[in-house]
Amino acid sequence: MKIKIILCLILVFVLVFAVACKNDKDTDTNKDTESSIENSELNSDTDVNTDTNTDTETDTDTNTDTNTDTNTDTNTDTNTDTETDTDTQPKPDPEPEPEPIIPDEDITLFSNGVSEYTIVYPKGNEIIENQVIELVNTISTDYGVTIPYKAVEKDKEVGDKEIVVGFARSQIFKSATNMNYVNDFVLDVCENDYVIYATYDAMYPYAFRVLKDEILSKTVDGTLSLKADENFLLAKSEYKDMNLATYVKHKANATNMNYDLLCQTFVKQSFTATDNTTLPYRLYMPSNYDGSKDYPVIIFLHGAGERGNDNSSQLKNMLSALFNHEDKELIENAIIVAPQCPWNNQWVDTPWTEGNYNINNVPESNELKAVVELLGYIKNRFSTDEDCYYAMGISMGGFGTWDLLMRHSELFAAAVPVCGGADVNNVEHLKDMPIYTAHGIYDNEYAVPYDKSQALRKAGSTSVIYKEYYAGHVMWDNVAQEPDILEWLFSQKKTDTPTNAGDNELPSRPIS
Repeated sequence: MKIKIILCLILVFVLVFAVACKNDKDTDTNKDTESSIENSELNSDTDVNTDTNTDTETDTDTNTDTNTDTNTDTNTDTNTDTETDTDTQPKPDPEPEPEPIIPDEDITLFSNGVSEYTIVYPKGNEIIENQVIELVNTISTDYGVTIPYKAVEKDKEVGDKEIVVGFARSQIFKSATNMNYVNDFVLDVCENDYVIYATYDAMYPYAFRVLKDEILSKTVDGTLSLKADENFLLAKSEYKDMNLATYVKHKANATNMNYDLLCQTFVKQSFTATDNTTLPYRLYMPSNYDGSKDYPVIIFLHGAGERGNDNSSQLKNMLSALFNHEDKELIENAIIVAPQCPWNNQWVDTPWTEGNYNINNVPESNELKAVVELLGYIKNRFSTDEDCYYAMGISMGGFGTWDLLMRHSELFAAAVPVCGGADVNNVEHLKDMPIYTAHGIYDNEYAVPYDKSQALRKAGSTSVIYKEYYAGHVMWDNVAQEPDILEWLFSQKKTDTPTNAGDNELPSRPIS
């Protein structure tokens, strides 16, 4: 009996233990499954929801997260939606380019001798004003019609039926989308006005030249029209890359630059100094002038025979030879200032026949004072290289060049005084300046100035070049045709150590 009871207790104990083990196994299985799901969710950013709807409506939800921001919802019925967090929104269309304002017809400047337009330009702009006056004079001479003109303070004062010079109209810039802001200009009809606008003052002589050559069109019924430019920018024409001097020569079908062509290349200007001395002068600007660059400057002083007030004669000698030089591109890319001395006056108030003079006994002339002020005006108006200011003069202008060096040597990097006298006892401070001077051995006007180069050498100069020619007084073109003259001149800078020119000096062996 006792044995039966013990066996029953053992059986009960085994059954209880087996049930307990079964429950523990189920619990562990659930924990592992949950852990697996949690880990799967941590390692995936992709949610896939599959909803299967049938007549018996069975839903199966499976969530899987990965690191791709992609959410995929799949409905087994009929709909499958896939969403990707990548930016696939269509970009808006770019704004269309503004259409150029191209008029259907040219505008009529005047008809039957009566002007329908007035020229307006900015007050105080000398360069534009001189161009306007020259245009008015040309139209008056060629067509017998006077075009009214006036200077205004602001663009707001510009009305309809006017030739607008020097103001940037908003319509121009909206239409001229390809305008090169370095050296382009606009010549075109804009609503009821005709606009002449350049990015720099230096471009206006070029723009007006093209205006007169290409735009003005007289018809048989006595009217004068201004053409509409189909390309909008005349500077994009065949003349775009030409220098103004080259353009003028091209229009004249000339191979060499002469006095008449030079007068068309240099712009007429006038300058009044603080003491009211007025100098007419001609200004040459590179047609590719860029205000972000610095340009060399040449002040050219003419001789006694070119004095007056016609503002043209000062271009007669030497300059045309320089513009025909084999290195002409050097001078074509410089700013050149050529003032004109009035009749009965001189650059230096001393007798020429004596050749040299004592600067302490000869006050600076009003004309040379005005020249110095004019250089300051050019410096303030344009982008110039102050280390590359050069003085050049012939005959009476040779005197003036030496006088400028004596009194204002700090302004210049080098000089070319030709057949002119000076103060040979006052050259000590010029011993470091590069000077290229020349004379004709048969010159009956002035004494041969070999003594100046000698005085400079005694003062310690190693940068003076002195050349003599088998010629009389008129020998400046010989200098202008020297193969090295322009290269030598433009290589000199105030900040450089003077070039040793001893090997180039030929005082005892004149060259033909």
